Amino acid sequence: MLFKNSAKVALLLAPLLLGSLCSFAADEDSDVVATINGKVLHKEEFDRRYKESIQIFKFTPPTKASVLNDIVNFELAVQEARKQHLDNDPEIRERIESVLYQSLVERQLSEKFKNASSISEQEARNYCKKNPEIHTSHVYVVLHPTHTKAEEKEAYAKMDAAEKALAAGTPFEKVVAQYSSKESYVKDAGGDIGFQTKDKLDPSYYAEARKLSVGEYTKRPVKSQFGLHIIKLLGEKDCNKIAIPEYQRMVFDEKRMKIFSDYLGGLRSQSKISINEKLIQE
Repeated sequence: MLFKNSAKVALLLAPLLLGSLCSFAADEDSDVVATINGKVLHKEEFDRRYKESIQIFKFTPPTKASVLNDIVNFELAVQEARKQHLDNDPEIRERIESVLYQSLVERQLSEKFKNASSISEQEARNYCKKNPEIHTSHVYVVLHPTHTKAEEKEAYAKMDAAEKALAAGTPFEKVVAQYSSKESYVKDAGGDIGFQTKDKLDPSYYAEARKLSVGEYTKRPVKSQFGLHIIKLLGEKDCNKIAIPEYQRMVFDEKRMKIFSDYLGGLRSQSKISINEKLIQE
């Protein structure tokens, strides 16, 4: 019975199989794996995408048939998106341009980034000597980026009162408790934020703290992206006791940023850019 059913199926499929074999024989010299609404998929492109799929699978390796199926589905979806003119939608255009931006950086700068990633221990210690880990405390008044003029005036008035209290001899910790913003996380710790590396602090905060000797505090409020500060330097960490990998990462980050800035600076120097400064005034 089984044999008879199998034979019947074979007879039914014979014309289809014959047609497929004839088609294969006719196209055996072609490198076209598939066409999707006129879009040609060549074997070289298919092989590349198949190898990529093999490299990222977790459990069961994909078959060539399943990879081709995914490619066909992807291409059909892209074609449909274009029919619906999604590539002209401003939000989608922005996402596409973001991918182009990332792709340009990767293609043009990845080798330079790779070359810059090898940081010696001595280079890390030299960086530490110029940019040590610092221990600070601060009087902190929160001032949000979207603050009003009235809020800014109030914040500076509070800082002025804090400076006068310090000048009168009030201990720093008491001034912190009295004048720091209620939502300030340092209020109950006497302003102490412990040891922090350069990359963990606002650039303005770190730069002003570095001008101080241990025990000194800034005589004028320091404005950062978070608000206003009176900063007291409590100490600097010995560069012989630092976490080398952390400093190697910081050195690399700065090198990478310079590579990136130099590249974009080159693009800007070759371009015509017009900016209306009045519209971006703070």
